[in-house]
Amino acid sequence: MKKLFYILLLINCFSLTAQEEEAQEVKNNETEKIEEFVDQDPTYPGGVSGFRNFLASNINYPQKAVNKNIQGKCYVSFVVDKNGNVIDVKIAKGIKNCKACNKEAMRVIKLTSGKWTPAKVNGNDVKYKYMQIIDFQL
Repeated sequence: MKKLFYILLLINCFSLTAQEEEAQEVKNNETEKIEEFVDQDPTYPGGVSGFRNFLASNINYPQKAVNKNIQGKCYVSFVVDKNGNVIDVKIAKGIKNCKACNKEAMRVIKLTSGKWTPAKVNGNDVKYKYMQIIDFQL
């Protein structure tokens, strides 16, 4: 019985250590400075055209918007972190009468997470805030 207790205790210690490391990584990611000026912008595979093609082929125009003939531009801001992940996705300016369009724009931007090459300053990977316009046109 004591042996089982020690094994469970040991497993718990490793589990807590992994959770603490993950929590520290999240905390570090949140507190790192977001650069305003960089030597090299973040890039998506295929460059600007690759990013646009990805967005165009993955946007699902909300049926409610189609039915009501809603069109407009959705400005999505997000941060590309040092690992090429997309974080802090927000609607900077959305389509007022179409929450579904705004949600869809955020959803498709989040799909690009992990695919970016991060921005660089002095050869080092840095966090960078990015803005993308998604145009909903019928």
